[in-house]
Amino acid sequence: MSVVLRSRRVVTPEGVRPAAIHVVDGRIARVAEWADAPGGARDFGELAILPGIVAKSCRSMTRSA
Repeated sequence: MSVVLRSRRVVTPEGVRPAAIHVVDGRIARVAEWADAPGGARDFGELAILPGIVAKSCRSMTRSA
């Protein structure tokens, strides 16, 4: 399965820029130019996307013993 996400604010090692993120089988295949997104891309407008950042919570860190 593949999907393309795009936003005007994608955080990359080079800085924040408009980009299209191509995801294949749950993994980032490439980060391309914003205009490189196909017609069926999910457009997130001005919402920031941080490719590669995984937000996890660890229950053991929030529970007291």
